[in-house]
Amino acid sequence: MFGDPQRAYGILRGILLQARQSSASRMSPDVRLPSDPPASPCIGVCQLLEKICVGCGREIGEIAEWGAASPERKAEIVSVARQRLAIIKFPAIRPVSS
Repeated sequence: MFGDPQRAYGILRGILLQARQSSASRMSPDVRLPSDPPASPCIGVCQLLEKICVGCGREIGEIAEWGAASPERKAEIVSVARQRLAIIKFPAIRPVSS
């Protein structure tokens, strides 16, 4: 219907914000706004070692999935990637000199 998932998310969030502001006294306390999606953990050091990015800690499948992932899934990916980076000791990555 909306094409881009980020656009659909923005439209839904806007509708819920307007509804909350216009009928705050009548709105059920159970209605929650979707949380903002986490920012990409990419730090621009995009090098894979054993299918894991040494910069952000995401697996190649998680990197591919990122654009279409829900905010909840993105939060899960970020959490797991941080855990990987804390556990895995990557060798020093040096830029290729020309």
